[in-house]
Amino acid sequence: MNRNLLKLTLLLLLGVFFANDLLAQEEPRRRRRRGNLTPEQREARLDKMMARMKDSLDLEGTQVTKLKALNRKMWKKMGAARQEYADDRQMMREEMMDIRIKYQKGVKKVLNKTQWKKFKKMEAARRKRRMNRRRQRGNRGEGNGGGE
Repeated sequence: MNRNLLKLTLLLLLGVFFANDLLAQEEPRRRRRRGNLTPEQREARLDKMMARMKDSLDLEGTQVTKLKALNRKMWKKMGAARQEYADDRQMMREEMMDIRIKYQKGVKKVLNKTQWKKFKKMEAARRKRRMNRRRQRGNRGEGNGGGE
C-alpha cells in the first residue's frame, strides 16, 4: 500500500513538473508568431485597423490612404530599428520613441482637430489596456511586463 502511494505521488510530481515545463514554452512561441507576420497578414491587419479608425474617426478616403501609408512607413522603420538595435534595448527604445513621435506628427497633419482629439483618446485607452495586460501578466508570473 505504501509503495503504491509513493509511486502515485512520484507520478503526480513528475506530471506537475512536465506540465509546468510545457506551459512555460507556450509564451515565447506566441510572441514569435505575432512578430513574424507574412506581408499578406500585415496588410490584412492594416486593413482591419484602418476600417476601425475610419468608423471611429469618420475618416475620408484620402485620409485612409494617407494613414495607411504612414503606418506602413512606421512599421518598416520599426522593423529596421529592431534589427539594428537588437543588442541595445535602450537605443532601440529611444529609436522607437522617435519613430512614434514622427508618426504622430504625420497623423496630426492628416486629421482635423476633432479627429485628432478622438485619436488621442483612442491612443490613451489603448495604452491603458496594454498596461493592464502587462500588469496581469506580471501578477501571474509569466513575464516581467516587457515586450509588446
